[in-house]
Amino acid sequence: MCHSLYVKANGEIPCWDDVGEDHVLWSLNETPSLFHHEKLTRIRQSFLSGTVPFPSLCGNCAVRGCGTATGLKPTTMQVLHLEASYLCHLSCPQCIPAAARRQLKAPPYHMTPSMLEGLLTRLHVEGVHEILFVHLEGRGDPLASPYVYELLPIVKTYFPRAVTGATTHGSYPFDPRIVECGLDFLRVSVDGASAETYGKYRVGGNFKKVLKFLSDLQLHRRRSKNHVNVEWKYILFEWNDSDAEIERAAQFAAEMDVRLRFVLTHTPGRSVRFPNVASLKETIDRLAATASVETTFQLRTPEERSLDASCVVSEHVTSLIASALKLVQQHEEQPAMARLRSALNHESVECCDCRHRNCGALLQAHAEAILRAAAFPSTLSWLAAVCREYGLESLSTRFLWRYLELAPNAPDFDHVLQDLRRKEGLAV
Repeated sequence: MCHSLYVKANGEIPCWDDVGEDHVLWSLNETPSLFHHEKLTRIRQSFLSGTVPFPSLCGNCAVRGCGTATGLKPTTMQVLHLEASYLCHLSCPQCIPAAARRQLKAPPYHMTPSMLEGLLTRLHVEGVHEILFVHLEGRGDPLASPYVYELLPIVKTYFPRAVTGATTHGSYPFDPRIVECGLDFLRVSVDGASAETYGKYRVGGNFKKVLKFLSDLQLHRRRSKNHVNVEWKYILFEWNDSDAEIERAAQFAAEMDVRLRFVLTHTPGRSVRFPNVASLKETIDRLAATASVETTFQLRTPEERSLDASCVVSEHVTSLIASALKLVQQHEEQPAMARLRSALNHESVECCDCRHRNCGALLQAHAEAILRAAAFPSTLSWLAAVCREYGLESLSTRFLWRYLELAPNAPDFDHVLQDLRRKEGLAV
């Protein structure tokens, strides 16, 4: 709450965590003030002074300690968390049963385009000049909203540099607009690699429909050349953590060109086979080498809790450059340059409108700006790889030296350093 905002589909603004859902601070129609509302200012002041704003509530907060207060009226928002819809046709055990939703809450159940436009206009008036990540997620599923594909273009109009994301269970027929509406990142929650294991948690979902959704999504992404970074979120429970399930999930993910992320949870039914991240990584390295690992907030280390939304932006930029590199290798220069420009824009590098013959020429033209502005080490290492495709070894070396400056604790620091020194020795 110190640096982000959570807005419900009906306009309520509650405290961030699950236990704060019932602690509504105010509603959109009550006051013109949002990010600099007096209640948020008091919350920030409380944390800055070393106290908590709501002692009985904050003691049960799962995300307490994730981020810090840096001032009373920040102008950069880390996350704008939007509940596009309160409705969902699944009845997952840790969530609200589908049949009870309309009984527990009165309408409206969907965030409307006019509501979002008014919200973003007011943020501009308040002096919010940047939002790092706009995430469509809440008590319901965003794809249950009839307006979801209208919301994302509005976000891009007001905050074009914001990374936009959505989390869905994916048990829907595929709609091509999901690729065309300005979405950057889509997380699909599929907790199992078979109908039997999937259905134990995603009650009411359809495993075959989810696979068809992901398959159609992959096909449309390839045809349209639009880049939507798709991730399969796989929560590990005691019934879906076998070698066979993990290996099968990795095969599905590879076939559908999606990133696979296994999540360790603290909730009932959690996997007892993997008591910690180290034990899970050992199996993942063996069965699903390209997959990544994550934990719920309660299981994160203090270092992991301190990470902010810039990590999401960094992952998106890396994904854009990696996909641009793949297109370069396939001799598709125009879509590759479009993705490279988009990546550099997130790094505050304004690419000129000049027509470059290829991505190498684009990087040469903006090399000095990139070296000055790039904030994410992974950006520089991936740009170095793009340079090597064009034989631009000198520029690749400059990017890698800057990478080492920004990432002195990188796992590959010594390897990269030795390689650079070897090349310098050969040059001499």
